[in-house]
Parts: sequence; structure tokens; C-alpha cells
Amino acid sequence: MEHLIYLPAPEERGHTLFAVRVSGTCLEPRVIDGHTAVIDRDATAKAGDVVLAIHDGEAVLKILEIIDGQPYLVTLHGHPPIAVGENTRIVGKALTALYKI
Repeated sequence: MEHLIYLPAPEERGHTLFAVRVSGTCLEPRVIDGHTAVIDRDATAKAGDVVLAIHDGEAVLKILEIIDGQPYLVTLHGHPPIAVGENTRIVGKALTALYKI
């Protein structure tokens, strides 16, 4: 059994936090396949933050960027940007990625 511990920072206390397993390499080396990311549903994401989003029914970790005044999700490896909107919504901001212990 795997055990992970995350101690929230003072400003994160009282927020809804949960963890997701990272699958894929589109954000490497910033976020590594197989790591666990802690997601804060209550944090306000800004440009450059890694966010968890639901895109066409699938959970994805991407980087939030503002392009021509509109929010988009991007990767580090050249995949096309995804517009945040009808088929894509941000669930929360990734706080950190944890290693297995």
C-alpha cells in the first residue's frame, strides 16, 4: 500500500483538496508521469498555473494560459491549445506533485 502525506499551507486550510495520479508526459519535466498531484478546488488559478480540467468528459492536467484575452489549456510539448468553455471546465489548481514514499 502506498502512503502519501500532504500538509496544507495556512492559506489552503479549509479548502477542498484531493489527489490525482498523473498519467502522461505532456507536462514533463514540470509534472512527471506516475506522480500524485494535489488539487485545490477553491484556489484561483492564474496564467502559468497547472490546473485539473474536465475536457470532453476526460480529466486532464494542463497549464492555464491567456491567449488573446481568453483562457486556454496548453502543454509543454506542442499539443494544440484547448479553449476553456462549453466542453472544457477547470476543476481546480494543482498545488504540488508528490513522490511515492
